[in-house]
Amino acid sequence: MTGYRSYLRHGVTIWLDVPLEALAKRVVAVGVESRPLLGATGSDSPYNQALESLTEIFKVRGPAYSTADATVSLQKVATSMDFEDLSFVTPTIIAIQVLEEINKLILQKKQLNSAAGA
Repeated sequence: MTGYRSYLRHGVTIWLDVPLEALAKRVVAVGVESRPLLGATGSDSPYNQALESLTEIFKVRGPAYSTADATVSLQKVATSMDFEDLSFVTPTIIAIQVLEEINKLILQKKQLNSAAGA
């Protein structure tokens, strides 16, 4: 995973933080077979199988995710909009949140550059 980090330093990384339970529901809705990395775990249900696999994947990838330049937490977005269910957070809402985070990063960079030049 080290190689991608240096490549990504030329851009911006955003972690879309989605609760694993919500991801498991989405995977089951489209079919577990559509996600080869979520192979059979011996669980009794597709949801439990997806959740177990996602949990194991997150254990490995979580540290890399935490190095993102910014994070958009779908749980926080849903709560701030008084949504009772994460499924109400649309791709458009997520995109707007990502753009807002990118804008914050740009403003921070400008401020740092101004302070360095002053």
